[in-house]
Amino acid sequence: MTELVDATFVDASWRVYPATMIIVAGTVFAVRSVARCRSRAIGLRDPWRALELMRGFRLSVIGLSIASFGAAWLWSIGWLAVLAAIIGGEELLESSVAIAAIRNGPEGAR
Repeated sequence: MTELVDATFVDASWRVYPATMIIVAGTVFAVRSVARCRSRAIGLRDPWRALELMRGFRLSVIGLSIASFGAAWLWSIGWLAVLAAIIGGEELLESSVAIAAIRNGPEGAR
């Protein structure tokens, strides 16, 4: 079973095209989320500014994790795929907790 998965996805010659598209999509997503967060945070005060910055950070981490996973698939680097998943998941959890804390804080940025 493992050989079938390796031959089909990991070592396939056609993986260059979807992996490159995944890298580009993840990078574009990360850059657009940073730009969106910067434009929406201008003129806001805390806690709303912090809320927008954390939302942008969370989306950019998701995009960078997707791009890292695509790079791991393109170059057949298993540890990079695992690292991208671990760091992406941890930062997603951490930023989601921070966003929930800001929303439900004393002033409640809603």
